[in-house]
Amino acid sequence: AIAEALKTNTSLYTLNLMGNIIGDEGVKAIADALQANGYLTNLVLNFNRINDAIQTAITELLQRNQHNTAQRSSLLAYSLLSRV
Repeated sequence: AIAEALKTNTSLYTLNLMGNIIGDEGVKAIADALQANGYLTNLVLNFNRINDAIQTAITELLQRNQHNTAQRSSLLAYSLLSRV
C-alpha cells in the first residue's frame, strides 16, 4: 500500500519506516515506486533487516530525485540500516 501511494506522491519528502521490519521484499517494492517518484528525498529504514545491495539501490534512487534539491543536499537520507 505504501509503495503504491509513493508512485503518485507529489508532497511527501520524508518517510519514516523505522522498526517496521519490512525486509528486503518490502524495500524492493518501495524502490520500484521511487523510480516513478521524484519527490521523496529522505527515507528512514533503520531496524528493517535490509541487505547492503538494497541499501545502495535505495540511496541512489533518493539521490536522483530532483525536486526539493535544497533539502536533498542538507539532509540526504542514506537509509541508515541496521542488522538488528
